[in-house]
Amino acid sequence: MSPFFKGDKGGCEGDSGSCHTPFTHTRELVLFPGEIAMKKKILLVEDNPDNRYVVIRLLKSLEAEIIVAEDGLSALEIARKEIPNLILMDMQLPELSGYDVTKKIREMKGMESTPVIAVTAHCMTGDREKTIQCGCTDFIEKPIVPNEFIQKIKSYLAIEDLTD
Repeated sequence: MSPFFKGDKGGCEGDSGSCHTPFTHTRELVLFPGEIAMKKKILLVEDNPDNRYVVIRLLKSLEAEIIVAEDGLSALEIARKEIPNLILMDMQLPELSGYDVTKKIREMKGMESTPVIAVTAHCMTGDREKTIQCGCTDFIEKPIVPNEFIQKIKSYLAIEDLTD
């Protein structure tokens, strides 16, 4: 398995070397009377469980609602139902590629301008252009550089960096 983070030796930092943890689709958002949900929704489309685990760990610092799709067909269904604020799209998915999913998302009412960021290990000449042509807003190559990844996500979600 190739490293997901630059400098990673495999496994996940701070773990016993395994990123395989059970993932369940549970969400908790507690609102008091009169409050409006303001959490940003991020749809993570990733079929590899190790990659999902790592990205979720990074995204948790943003306090966003993270919704996961493990394949292209699920991604389309979830995007239609949830209308996320941002989509992180693996381009190599089973059944329906990230390229095809992105094209279909762009056809959905209300999703025409939602940022879709391609997250892929395919970084050959022309790959970035191919992702933009299919409707992706931006491109992040694997292995991910954590600080750059989080800064890019924050910029698309308009989240201020209070640590500076």
